Amino acid sequence: MTELIERRQAVKYELTTNFRSCPQIVAFANAFAKTISKRLKTDDIIPHHTTPYHLKLVSYQSRHLIEPLVRDLLATDLSGTVCVLVKPTKSAQITYLLLQHGIPAKLIQSNDGFPLQNLLEVRYFMDALAPHSVTIAPEDWENAKRAVYEKFRFSPKFEIVLNLVKDFQEINPKTKYVSDFQSFVRESKIEDFYRQESDTIFVSTIHKGKSTVSLTMFS
Repeated sequence: MTELIERRQAVKYELTTNFRSCPQIVAFANAFAKTISKRLKTDDIIPHHTTPYHLKLVSYQSRHLIEPLVRDLLATDLSGTVCVLVKPTKSAQITYLLLQHGIPAKLIQSNDGFPLQNLLEVRYFMDALAPHSVTIAPEDWENAKRAVYEKFRFSPKFEIVLNLVKDFQEINPKTKYVSDFQSFVRESKIEDFYRQESDTIFVSTIHKGKSTVSLTMFS
């Protein structure tokens, strides 16, 4: 990229507004970025949100950091939405330890390359829907909802198809087109339909992590 700018005299535009994180996270990221040599981006990031939050940095002396992290979580008075961002190899272990200590935890697994429409619960709903026209008749939509409920209401993945249906209904409260629903499923990901639950700690990889109210980072 540097060679492209220098040799072709390309114009560089930097996107500097952060719409996701609180000011403290952005300030920390800016300070860390200054330690990176030969960095293409030079301007500081500017936070869009102005509400301040608490940022705590913890340095552990041990090379085995999973148990100290879990102990720190257990000792902290957490409220609101909490997410622990970890390396992929650590996520299952941390989730297991939290559950062992009686703390509700949910592992947000990576599903890259797995089409949402191939999830059994979603496929069953689409098959039960079986539209034969351009639009989906209200009675067909309701029948498909009842069918998937009867079949999968005890499935751990039922939440995903339930939230998928709810989201599509909110976007299309009146007329529901078959092509719109197919595109909605095709363009969505499984992670899009996990819902924030109070008192539940979400464990996710840094790559999969999204904006949260309370955040613990583990590297």
